[in-house]
Amino acid sequence: MKGIAVEKVGAPLLVVDNIENPEPADDQILVKSIYTAINPVDGFMAFTGLLITKWPFILGCDAGGVVVKAGSKAEGPLGPFKVGDEVCGCTRLGMPGYSTCQEYFLMDAALATPKPKTITLPQAATVGVGFYASSVLALSIRITNTIIQTACLAVFNGFHIEIPDATTLPAPANGEWAVVLGGASSVGKFAIQLLKALGYQVAATCSAKSSSGLEAIGLDVAIDYKKPEEEQIAELLSKTDGKATRIFDAVAQNDPTLAKAVFKQIDSTSKYFSTTNDWSRVPQPESDFSGGKHYATKLGPIGRDGADELNGQISRFIPIIVKLMENGKVVPAEYEVIGETGFESALEAFAYQQKGSGGSKKVLVKLQEE
Repeated sequence: MKGIAVEKVGAPLLVVDNIENPEPADDQILVKSIYTAINPVDGFMAFTGLLITKWPFILGCDAGGVVVKAGSKAEGPLGPFKVGDEVCGCTRLGMPGYSTCQEYFLMDAALATPKPKTITLPQAATVGVGFYASSVLALSIRITNTIIQTACLAVFNGFHIEIPDATTLPAPANGEWAVVLGGASSVGKFAIQLLKALGYQVAATCSAKSSSGLEAIGLDVAIDYKKPEEEQIAELLSKTDGKATRIFDAVAQNDPTLAKAVFKQIDSTSKYFSTTNDWSRVPQPESDFSGGKHYATKLGPIGRDGADELNGQISRFIPIIVKLMENGKVVPAEYEVIGETGFESALEAFAYQQKGSGGSKKVLVKLQEE
């Protein structure tokens, strides 16, 4: 079958037609890839070889497609999958058979998201790597792979919030404050919406240009990140009445000085900092955050053996994601489809994404018709 392959570290991307067609295990589904998103982690793996278990490497880990074969035990978080179901989500990284820039790819049924009924298939292709987020560092270049599950990991795990039953959402937080650093990023937008659905008041750092768009999805307070940090800290403390006890860094700073400074001025025994930076070697002890607990999200092992805890958490997030989208409390990321339908357009889309031309929009390519 066709796909986008990289033969070795740093080699150019090529359209090939000799990829082995994968066969799903009993607890997996085989999906026809219709729309696939291009994410920074694709370039990270292609340029460094990290996370790749076998060459050639096939691009893609994030897509929306249609189930063409289901294993006998392909039970998802919302029920069994069947042929014809539309699905989306993030697949295993760097493993043969799971890459989404090929005609058909594997998904673990327990980690696959049924397409919410209220969104389109291209919108669904923006969900996987926007709501779940991982981060990686390569060649001294910071590259962040924003995924809807990253926001879930950062919010529920990082903020020590109990995962609610999807049927009882939202779970009121009694007006407590949470802060998102980098609110205009893909994962930042999902985090804002998730926190609002859970009943939190939310402040975020962003550009003045981005503030109106974030306010449209529920943001309470926008802090201009271009102001001197001292002004940002003072404004944040003032507008949250000194109750900014939960801070999420969605842009993976190596040294989150703003969060540390804010926590120094907050008298609370429950302070939580979460980040998408899971690579930094800079020590981050609790003393740096004035007693605040530090949590780094990790999504690289998704689906793999030995990642039972992570996989179980993601499986629990999926009903919440679907529920929030179907009741309009969370909207998909903005996206841009590059080129015409076909695998050749994936090469164009990859180059476009690598240049940063898409801005905060998800970069998509339509590989084939349904």
